[in-house]
Amino acid sequence: MSFFRFSSQLDFLPSQIKLETASGKFNLEIAVLQEQKSALQHALNEVCEESARKQTMYTSVSASFEKALAQTDEASKRLVQAEERRAVSAEREALEAVKVVNELREQVSGLGAELAEARKRAKENMEPSVEEVEKVNALRVRVAELEDVNATLGQRARGLKRRYKEGDLVSVGSQTDRLFYDLCVVRRTTTRRIS
Repeated sequence: MSFFRFSSQLDFLPSQIKLETASGKFNLEIAVLQEQKSALQHALNEVCEESARKQTMYTSVSASFEKALAQTDEASKRLVQAEERRAVSAEREALEAVKVVNELREQVSGLGAELAEARKRAKENMEPSVEEVEKVNALRVRVAELEDVNATLGQRARGLKRRYKEGDLVSVGSQTDRLFYDLCVVRRTTTRRIS
């Protein structure tokens, strides 16, 4: 039996070697698979961490965007309200301006009528009466007479000195020339004394 046992053990030996070889091969494959599993687990962990970071970043960006959107929406509403108030104010001012323009047109129209009336009265007042025309004509005649007298006196005055030097003052002129000359001499003498 012992031989049989040994022989049976020997029969088992190649099977055992095969089994051990297969077991070693399987253990090696298991080790490679565990290393691959570990690497894949590590990669999966990194992907999960990256996903979590991106999710956090997305949540943060989304919250910031929603906050900015809400602020923009609120600012837009305020801007629209302000523009609506401005539009209402501008419309009110435009209506007021139209009212003022209409009032000014009425005033201009009234002033135009007053101006036409004033021109008409001025024209009536500018036309002289018969008495005024006669007075003006009489005054023109008197001015012409005085201009003639003045011209004559101017000629006599220019010739007065010459005639005096020639000794012809009394014979040509009259007593008026002599008085006129004496008056001029007196004035000249008085002016010299004052100076």
